[in-house]
Amino acid sequence: MGKTTLQREQESKLRRIHRIYRTQSKVKKILALEKKWEEYSMLKLDEGEDAFRVLYMHSVMKELIRYSVNQFMKDWGKHGFSREDFESIFIQKSWEVTMSHSWNDEYYLFEKLPNAFKQKGLNFIRDNLRTDKRKANYRTVSYVDMSSYRFENKVETKIMIEQVCSKQEQALLLTYLEYPSLSYTELGRIHGINHHTMVKRILKSGLEKINQK
Repeated sequence: MGKTTLQREQESKLRRIHRIYRTQSKVKKILALEKKWEEYSMLKLDEGEDAFRVLYMHSVMKELIRYSVNQFMKDWGKHGFSREDFESIFIQKSWEVTMSHSWNDEYYLFEKLPNAFKQKGLNFIRDNLRTDKRKANYRTVSYVDMSSYRFENKVETKIMIEQVCSKQEQALLLTYLEYPSLSYTELGRIHGINHHTMVKRILKSGLEKINQK
């Protein structure tokens, strides 16, 4: 039986990255992120947008975000922009690109993200160099007061979260502890929760469970 058009397209796409990205390590990263996206797509059927955590926590995704943040900070940090500014908008953009990605797209998810981050970052810079709204845009939501909660090292904290928290609490807490500068709205966007007040309640519930442990 001959190959289908889609099978030939997939093989062509694979040959292309082997041809363009000459280092085997780069190809492995591209395919690893795509495989994780496939896992996300299956989990999404049961978990909705909370399934994005499997991509958000993946080392390749973190590396792509970190690289873009470093590039923008090198050029724009001296103009008053912070790592948190770029980190938050790139996390948001990674969610948007992931949502629209399809297995039969011409490009792999790994290939789409850097250009998407670049365009998002440039738009953000243009908007904020013309206005005085940056602080208002990114610091309007108060955060859960962390001062009353005691945490050990990262490994112990993650183990504790997994032991006492629900899946939704786990996903939000791990993201929040990794990037505490994200607002409730941004956290909600990452995990598919529409209202920041619900994000706050879920975080507070999880933190209280940990505090009682």
